[in-house]
Amino acid sequence: MKSQCLPFQHIPHSTRLFLDYLSYTPSVRGLYPRSPIFSEWVKEESQRVVYDAARRSQVSQILERQNRASGASRRRWRILSGFGEAH
Repeated sequence: MKSQCLPFQHIPHSTRLFLDYLSYTPSVRGLYPRSPIFSEWVKEESQRVVYDAARRSQVSQILERQNRASGASRRRWRILSGFGEAH
């Protein structure tokens, strides 16, 4: 099946506010703390996220259980292998 990407401007009933946000016009910049372009701010924001060891361990155990049940690939296990460790 071939897929296509439609710009939001071509989707009926998109609100003007939403479209202005996506284009990040000066008129909406004061309403939103970040641009809609994730790659512009994700690194800065990720450095602000702090998980204590207990929470990280609990999430790690849940992910491990879910991945075992779904038959996760070796690649996924490598990606998740260090998640439970404090950073």
